[in-house]
Amino acid sequence: IPAVSKMRTELNRYQVAFTETAAENRQLKKKNKTLSASLDKATEGSVLKRLEDVKLRKDYEAALKTLDSIPPEVIRFYENRSTQESAMRHDK
Repeated sequence: IPAVSKMRTELNRYQVAFTETAAENRQLKKKNKTLSASLDKATEGSVLKRLEDVKLRKDYEAALKTLDSIPPEVIRFYENRSTQESAMRHDK
C-alpha cells in the first residue's frame, strides 16, 4: 500500500528530526548551565569589586577628613622640619 509506505517514510523522517532536536536540546541545556555558572561567577566578582571600591572610597574620604582636621601650622612645622632634616643629610 503506497499510502502506508509514504506515511512510514514520513514518520521515520519525523523520528530522525525529533532525535536530532532532542540531542541538540540536551547540548544547549548543558551549554546554558555552563554559561549560567560563568555569569554567576562574573557577577559575584563584580559585586565583590564594587564592595572593595566602596571601602577604598570610604577609607580615602576618612583620610582626607583627617588631613583636613590638621591645623595648617602643624603641617608647616613638619614640612619645615622635614626640609631641615633633608638639608642636614646633604651636608654630611
